[in-house]
Amino acid sequence: TACMAVAGDYVFTAFMPTLGVSIYNRFTGAFVQTLEAGPEVCGNGALIDIVNGLSAIRRSNGEYVMWLEDDGAQKTNMYRWTAPATGEISIEQPAGTPLTDGVSSIAFGTLAPNTSASRTFTIRNDGSTTLYDLNVNIDGTNATDFNTNALNTTTLSPGASTTFTVTFTAADGARAASLHVLSSDADEASFDIALTGTGISANANLSDLTLST
Repeated sequence: TACMAVAGDYVFTAFMPTLGVSIYNRFTGAFVQTLEAGPEVCGNGALIDIVNGLSAIRRSNGEYVMWLEDDGAQKTNMYRWTAPATGEISIEQPAGTPLTDGVSSIAFGTLAPNTSASRTFTIRNDGSTTLYDLNVNIDGTNATDFNTNALNTTTLSPGASTTFTVTFTAADGARAASLHVLSSDADEASFDIALTGTGISANANLSDLTLST
């Protein structure tokens, strides 16, 4: 007898006669590991006799919880497991030009006051599991001069991408802020990008105006 459950990025299986829970990446089919019940619950089970004897969920904190019925020992084992974080964020601006976390800076040029320029950013998942909890925010000295639209998704499957736009509306003088792209990436949970732009005074020489594209 065998049973299977799917949750998040993983397939969970259990087979008689040794009922540990084996875990596989649902995108690649790669084996991840097997969870074994400890001696405090009399070890692994030996008999599944109901439909859907194994169930699994992914919690909002990234932890997976599994329940496995074992009629042979008249018990249900619960397993808790935290997956390795292998979703890998990549951000491009413009498309095809990768940025570097904490290093890259995007300039919006020099504009007349109260005019705007926009930049479109692409978020990609270059990892082998889903990127979760995607969010974008802007802070810093002149954060109110830079605005972004809401993301149309909070998750990205491996190989998937999405875009968002940042718009700079010029005020007088040099303006700066920081863009943060948040996700479940293990080492780039906040992908940080500097934003700069300049508003030129209405009385300035037009030769000082740099058009933004």
